[in-house]
Amino acid sequence: MSPGKTTYRVYDLLKKQIMDGLKRPGERLDPARLAVELGASTTPVRDALHQLLGERMVEAWPREGFKVPVPTEAALRDLYAWHGDLVGQLLHGRKSGTRPPSPLPSADSPADQTRVLFAVVAQAYGYEEFRHAIGQAQDRLHQARAAEPQVFADYFEELHALTESWSSGRLADLRPQLARYHRRRHGHVAEIVAKMIACFPQT
Repeated sequence: MSPGKTTYRVYDLLKKQIMDGLKRPGERLDPARLAVELGASTTPVRDALHQLLGERMVEAWPREGFKVPVPTEAALRDLYAWHGDLVGQLLHGRKSGTRPPSPLPSADSPADQTRVLFAVVAQAYGYEEFRHAIGQAQDRLHQARAAEPQVFADYFEELHALTESWSSGRLADLRPQLARYHRRRHGHVAEIVAKMIACFPQT
């Protein structure tokens, strides 16, 4: 396998492990250990870690190396606000009927279904930079979204309403729904972070 393909494979596997919570918050990501774990040399592992660092999926500290970020209320609040601003800009001024109604692809989990919804919206209306920015925000929000059903009793009803508005092309309904979606999460950041941390067994 070429070095570029190996780096991409390692990058993809490591990012998925972080998003799925297989790496604990604050866990040190040692390139030598990861190389053994992922069946690669340390060079593509370091390259992948630097790429993830640029996407803010990992952190790097002097004398400590790479680490999985620890979720904080301030960081999650900013991330929800950033994601909401991006989506709001995409839909600003759009009118119902400017695109045909379209069903969303199926997904394996509620977090993935939410990701699909925003990815489809970005694909339909976003310039490449918008799609890229929303995609990176979605990666970093994945664990929070996995915890959201434990915080919002009407999580599935809310997701269904968003999906129906998009699939039916009702943008006049979707815009205020999405604004409320982001406001609610912004106001419940403390509970979401607590649920995220509780997902990891204490050591």
